[in-house]
Amino acid sequence: MQKSDVSIPDTGPELAAESTVGRREQQRQATLLALHEAAVAQVTEQGYEAATITSISDAAGVSRRTFFNYYATKDEAILGVLEPSVPPQVLEKFLEEIAVERALGPVVRLLMSVMSSSRVGGETRQDLMSLAGLAPSLSHTLKRYAVRAEDVISEVLVEHLAHQDGEPRTTPDVAHAMVMIAGTALRFAYAKNPDSMIDPDSPALVDAVELFSTTLKEVL
Repeated sequence: MQKSDVSIPDTGPELAAESTVGRREQQRQATLLALHEAAVAQVTEQGYEAATITSISDAAGVSRRTFFNYYATKDEAILGVLEPSVPPQVLEKFLEEIAVERALGPVVRLLMSVMSSSRVGGETRQDLMSLAGLAPSLSHTLKRYAVRAEDVISEVLVEHLAHQDGEPRTTPDVAHAMVMIAGTALRFAYAKNPDSMIDPDSPALVDAVELFSTTLKEVL
């Protein structure tokens, strides 16, 4: 009997493990979103004080214990923000870009990626500001999240660009200044077009990066 030339897909342990990890991550994201949406509904319909961790958990169909596996505080659930970090694939892309383009653009895109990966919901910046205005602690949490995101990126710049061109030019102060400039350019682009906050190829963002880069060169 002639053997078939049709190959059989690999269904070994490694593929099964990847599939399991994928399902777990999907479940994690689904639970994060369910808790966030429940928290937003609770706080907008019943008020900040009435929106408790217990009521949020009940509305999302999970236990209080499960809640704390996903969010550290009620405020983080309402805002849908997580501890900022730099995913490996984001860092890899940034290092590739900065090796070719020693300019503001890669830092702006890194800032966008970190902030995006640390947010659960699909709210716009204006939506987040509106949520933050519902209680002083929410405003404080959002500001802390933004500062922490800038700190994380500054740490990346110091670690990976500390010896560019053979000189230790990227000190903590220089890195922090770079991130602040990137944040300002991003806000400038947002004022022109709110969609630029989620689209790294937005003409408004490209123009803002070019404008700030040119201005810095002229001033310096």
